[in-house]
Amino acid sequence: MKNLQATAMSLVLLLAVFLSGCIPSPEPPPLPMPPSSQVLPEPLPERMTIDVYWDATVSMQGFTKLAAGNVYRTLPDTLGDLGGSMGEVRFFRFGEQVTPVEGREYRRFSNPDCYTELITSFGSVLNMADPEHLSIVVTDLFESDADWSNVTQKLREKYFANHMAVGIIGIKNSFNGEIFDVGLNAAKFSYNSGDDPARFRPFYLFLMGSEPQVRAFLEQWEERQIPAGEIQYVVFSEYFTSKIMTFRLADADAKGKNNLFEDRRLPKADDRLQEVSIANRDKNVEITIPGNLQQYPHACTLIKDKLEKHVRIFAWSEGDENQQGNWQQQEGQNADVTFDFVNDEAGNNCTLKLVFLPNSTLPPGRIGLVQVQIAPSRQSVDLPIWISDWDMGNIDISPELFDGAKTVNLKHIADSLKDSLMAAVQPTIAELDLLIDGR
Repeated sequence: MKNLQATAMSLVLLLAVFLSGCIPSPEPPPLPMPPSSQVLPEPLPERMTIDVYWDATVSMQGFTKLAAGNVYRTLPDTLGDLGGSMGEVRFFRFGEQVTPVEGREYRRFSNPDCYTELITSFGSVLNMADPEHLSIVVTDLFESDADWSNVTQKLREKYFANHMAVGIIGIKNSFNGEIFDVGLNAAKFSYNSGDDPARFRPFYLFLMGSEPQVRAFLEQWEERQIPAGEIQYVVFSEYFTSKIMTFRLADADAKGKNNLFEDRRLPKADDRLQEVSIANRDKNVEITIPGNLQQYPHACTLIKDKLEKHVRIFAWSEGDENQQGNWQQQEGQNADVTFDFVNDEAGNNCTLKLVFLPNSTLPPGRIGLVQVQIAPSRQSVDLPIWISDWDMGNIDISPELFDGAKTVNLKHIADSLKDSLMAAVQPTIAELDLLIDGR
């Protein structure tokens, strides 16, 4: 009996060992993308809160005076209707301080007697603005004491550093009034544009908020416009394109994929990761892929021959029961990248060429990742031409040379915004991510 029990127990143990060998080991988790320099924007909320801050200083009064070519006098109703269609809209007036406007009182901004403030403080608006809302500042971009360095610093900290956007809509409008603090001597000029569009004076809608909020407002605004004067736009944002363009191996012809072939063995969490195998690790890999780079409307202009090309090499470090696996960036990069634009009318067709020697580039015996990023820098981002055309600088201007159809220091302000943006973020516009299993 004891022998029978021992035999039965042995069979049970053998069966357990056999069954345990048949249980498949858990699938490894899919490989993630390495940490990216660009953060995806928050989705657009179903209903937005729009805060309109109206410059009520006496320098804005002249926009209300003339009937010809006047969109300013209908702007309170336009913003009220447009904002209401997108969500909740609230109005504030500002000079040195910011004050809420109750009920329908915002419609008084079309009247000259509403403009009584003597000090303009854009900084006070920025102190109050809620980054969760879309803030719209109606202004001539005049700042008391010309303190725009303080303004752009606040914009960098509150918006750009948090991956948000700033947009400017410039609108030429008839004007009859006083223009203050012009030139180094802070001169005052009387200016009357009459009904001549060439003499109309600009005012601005200064937009601050998340990228989707700014874009959504611009789209709605443009659909509703029947302009009486010239309207121009610019958006300062790290998102120069609607999404990072991914160069696809499938778009390369047979000649564009030398010494490699596409593979599909590794689990991947992101479809930007493209797996390849190397035919000969002692021979150069050469990849040539065409692409098409589509910029967002109204983004700053990219100087395409000054775009930066970055290559990063990663090795996958396997995790254990206590720690997840992760990508570890490798020192040294033996890879050459060429990024060129094809000469065509649109100027968007481009070609990426990547050359590297596997044995001296890839981590031995591990899963490797070769990442190529095409990125703007301060030197490769240019302002739209209209900003220079509308700029009056800030020099000592005589009455004979004064031009009320332009804005004091406009280019300086725009340059400061561009510099603040590029100092706060590291945008990417195009990318190629190659997975190579060297185990």
